[in-house]
Order: sequence, then structure tokens, then C-alpha cells
Amino acid sequence: MDKESTLPFYQKYGAYLIPLISLIAGIIIFFNSPPFYLRHFSPEYSCLIDGLNTAMFRFGLIENATDPGTPFQFFCGFIIRITYMFAGRNLSITSDVLYRPEFYLSAISLSLTIIQVALLTYIGSISLKNIKLPYIIILQLTPFLNSLNLIQFARCTPERFLIISMLLFVIVWIRFVQDENLKTRKFAIWSGIILAIGLATRYSMLPVMILPLFLLSDWKSKGIYILSGIVSFAVIIAPVMGHLNGIAMFSSTGDNGISIITTIFSHPEIVLFLIVFALLLRIIQKGDDKKRKINFFSGFIVVIVLQVAWGLIHENSLFYFPLFLLYGIFLFETGQLVEKLIDSRTNRNILFGIIPSLLFLTGCIHFVNDKVKNHEKDNLMAEASSLIKNIDAGTYLYFKPTSKAMPVIANALIYAGVKCKEFENQYRKISQNLITLEGEGITESYWQCNEAPFDSLLKKGVKLYVLSSSNFEAERMIAGLYQLAKVANIELARDIIFEHEKKGIVINCISGLSEPTVFEKLIIEKPEVILQEKTINIEIEVKKWEKKIRENAIWMEEIKQKAEHRNIPVDSMLYLDALYQAQKEK
Repeated sequence: MDKESTLPFYQKYGAYLIPLISLIAGIIIFFNSPPFYLRHFSPEYSCLIDGLNTAMFRFGLIENATDPGTPFQFFCGFIIRITYMFAGRNLSITSDVLYRPEFYLSAISLSLTIIQVALLTYIGSISLKNIKLPYIIILQLTPFLNSLNLIQFARCTPERFLIISMLLFVIVWIRFVQDENLKTRKFAIWSGIILAIGLATRYSMLPVMILPLFLLSDWKSKGIYILSGIVSFAVIIAPVMGHLNGIAMFSSTGDNGISIITTIFSHPEIVLFLIVFALLLRIIQKGDDKKRKINFFSGFIVVIVLQVAWGLIHENSLFYFPLFLLYGIFLFETGQLVEKLIDSRTNRNILFGIIPSLLFLTGCIHFVNDKVKNHEKDNLMAEASSLIKNIDAGTYLYFKPTSKAMPVIANALIYAGVKCKEFENQYRKISQNLITLEGEGITESYWQCNEAPFDSLLKKGVKLYVLSSSNFEAERMIAGLYQLAKVANIELARDIIFEHEKKGIVINCISGLSEPTVFEKLIIEKPEVILQEKTINIEIEVKKWEKKIRENAIWMEEIKQKAEHRNIPVDSMLYLDALYQAQKEK
């Protein structure tokens, strides 16, 4: 009789409890999170654009291959293709992705959740015959033993793909540990392939790749593992090999200011490190299968030391992420060891259950606290985004692209590295009323494509919504508009539409109230001189000179240089030069 059919009810179906909880939690967390562009949109939008380029086999346009992230980019490209096949609109795939980036990011994120649930279910099904239910649950809790892991449900990042690769490694681990018919060489090959996928996703996986070297008993198997990993890694990154921006393995990101003290208080891996030492001393004195246990825990100690050191060098807690994903296997081995060392079942269950429970509850508490802390900002971002979406069609949005979340999708797209020369036609289909400020001394432009004639827009009385992440930045941008208006003799009206400086959202509405030109004043004040030849000729001559200057490429280049030097639009500088030439002739 099949052993699975003789299992008690709780054992038979309990192995599917965690996958079910994972599915429910993933869906709830995802649909209760704000859109990607309203929060930490990096690297989501970068991954989306790289995935789009991968789907179109435009590997030369991939700009974020520094981690290198290749497996996740290919996964994104595959999901984009599938989504477009079944839910694409009557547009090209590029236009559809740029027009509905949130839709495609959601498809990628939810597909990762489904794959994760499927792998957890498979772990449960292959473990029922040979592993006790508590140990199955420990392995299935791999994605839930740290708050960073829980946050990934609401994101679309390479870290989520690391979870997938580690769950695959857990499957190989189960079969290697439990199935006596599976040869060591097969474990060497499969673990090499799977961990190479993780390494090609994030270089931070490198310390974890050391662990199988402690588990493989002979040098030939170790050589097969290393060769398998090298070949797999080379094949995976081959399509983007010539386009890697550089290997960022040892450069410090310096974003968290992490020290050894904050590491000890923020993460439990140092405590686990001490527990491992204590258990190793007991293994030497007592227990069967001593060599394999000693090798595993020795390897795990090395991984902890290297992973924590790497995180300290980079000053970024994300470099601890691969270590968090090893906690399930570590607790699995620890539980089996505790079962051999402690005779009392009650004491054994308490000791074995307290660590995973503590990790799981700590992760949940941190996750909930983060959600509560960001709740107000998320609501404000959503309010500002709704306001921008409902502005009149004839108005323009003026902003400086930034890495900070802003209530406009265009900011996320532009910051993701989408260049005008590749996507200008698609930009036009999205919106023509977006003007970006690219930096000091750089001319403002429509979608980074064509120069924006601010003076013409302001003269027409068009409304400009100035969007900024701080009051300081908003004042600088508005000051530039007032300087331009002064040169062009335009009076401006200003209205603060939305302001919450503490949360980093400021929206001003600027519109031009045109002053009458000299010719218009003559019409209003002295109708009898309307036909005076001199006045009419000046206006006509200015237009003629503007045309001449535009047709002269060298002259136009000088105009652009002078406009840049005076920090005014090219149209304004062109008008001033044409006026000077017309007056000089008269």
C-alpha cells in the first residue's frame, strides 16, 4: 500500500496549508498595495523596460545588466509576450507596454506568486512520504522567515526571482537528502544549474554557492558542481554579455549605513551563527551521520560570515537576502539534530518550534509596521495622482525626473532609462503634454525628445502644472519660469494645487497672462497709427529674420549656445536676435 494513503488526515493535507496561505497572502498584499509608480518603482520599471527589450530581442538596449539580472529579464520578457498574446490591445507590443506599464508589471508580479505557490505545493507533495509534517512546514516557510521576503509579494524585483531559485534548490535538497537512489553527481549538476540561475540574478548569491562544496563528498563531484555552475552561468548571461554595464560586486551602495551593531539588532542571523557553534560541539560528541551534519553546519557558518561581511561592505541589507532564504534548510537540519540530541519530545518541540515561530512572527510584525508607516504617504500619493489624471487635456505637466516616487507614470518610465530615440513614437501615443527638466543648463523638452517652447506656451495662456518632490525644487523650477516670463514680457499667475512637503509632494499651477506686444498696444491706444509703415515693417522684418536664422544651421547653433548661456528657451533667444537685426536695418 502507498505510504501516502496511510497518512493521517492532518499529515496528508497539512502539507498544502502553507501554499494555500501563501496564495491568499500574496493576493491580499498585492491588491492592497499602491501602484508601482507611486512607491519604490526602482527597479520595477527598469526590469519592465529591460524585459520589453528582451522580449523584442533588443539586447543592445538593455541598460541595467549590472547585477546582472539576466534570468529575471528573460522571465519578464516571457510574461510580457504571453500577456500581450492574450490581453494586448490593438497596438504594437512596445506601445502597449509603455501605455499600460502597471498592467504588465502586475502580470509579472502575480505570475511570480503563482509559481511560488506551485513550488511550495510540490515541496509538500514530494515530502509526504519521507518527512514529518513539522519539517515540511519549515521548508515551506522559506519565503516567510524575514520581513524582506514578505514585502516581495507587493513588488516585482529580481529578489522575488531569487525566492523561486531557492525553492528549486530546496526541491533538489529534499531529493538529495531523502532519496537514496539519487546519485551525488546528479545533485552536483542540478544544484550547479539552479544556483547559477540565482547568481545570474543577483551577485549577492555568490556566498550561498559555497554551501554545496561542503556537502559533496569527493573532489570529482565538486568539480562537476563547479563546471555545471560556470557553464550554466555563461549560457544564461551570453545574450547580454556584450552589454553588461559593469560588475558591481564590491562597490558600496552606502544607502543604509549598516554596521555590525545594527546587523545584530536588525537580523537574527548572528544569533543563529552562535546556535550553530553550540550544536557543532554536541555533534562531535554525539549523534549519527556526524560527518554530513558537520559539513553542512560548517558550510552554513562560512556562508553567514561571507554574506554578513558582504552586506557590511555594501551597507545594504538586501545583500543579506540570499542568507534569509537559507533559513528553511538550516532549520530543517537543526530540527533533525535537536530530535537526536534531546530525548524529551516536549522539550524538543519547544526548542525546535521557538526559532521558526520567532522568525516568522518578527517578519510579520516588521511588515505590518512598514505598511502602517507608509499608509499616509500612499494615500497622499494616490490623491495627487488622481488630481493629475483629471487635469484638463490642454494643460501641460512640467517635472524633473527623480528616483523618488512621484504621482505620474512618466517619471518612472523616464527614470527607468527609456530614451527618446528608441521610443519617441510610443511616447507620442501616451501623451504630448509632458515637459521634463533634465538638469542645469539643459533645455526643457517634450518627453526628452524635442525642445519645449515655454515662451510660446505661456503667451497662449496654457496652464503648466509644476510637479516636484520638494518645495525647494518647486521654487527653483518656478523661478526659472518667472525669469523666462520677464524676458518675454509675460505676466504669470500661480496657484498651489497640492502641497505636502513632509511627504514630498508639491503641485503648482502656472499660467501666462500675456502682455500686449508693441504692435497690439498701438492698436489699442493709438488706432490712427495702425497703418504706420514703420511699425508694420518692424513686425514683418522680425518674422523674416526669424525665418532666415532658422534656415541657417550655423546661426541656429549660435542661438542655442547663447540661449543656454542666458538660461532662456531657444525661441526667446531667436526672437531677440531677429528683433536686433530688424532694428539695426532700420
